[in-house]
Amino acid sequence: MARHLRDRLRWVDTVGRVDRARFLVLLPETPERETQRLADALAIGASAIALPEAEAGWPVSLRVAATAWHKGDDPAHLLHRLHTLLDDSTAP
Repeated sequence: MARHLRDRLRWVDTVGRVDRARFLVLLPETPERETQRLADALAIGASAIALPEAEAGWPVSLRVAATAWHKGDDPAHLLHRLHTLLDDSTAP
């Protein structure tokens, strides 16, 4: 999955693994519209990847949350905001 992400990002973008199932992509100075377009493209591409987890019958899904750096933010606050957005996106 990391390779799939890196292959579709610009040289200035950063991808990192947060934990076993989560990746974080940093897109500096990227407008929200472009961020959503990229997220859609990544989701389409990710569905075509033959992941061992999917082959083992584990569900593989892609969830996306986007936020911008706000005045007064620090990395911990930014990550907390992203986690909240992701949690809200899975609420019924």
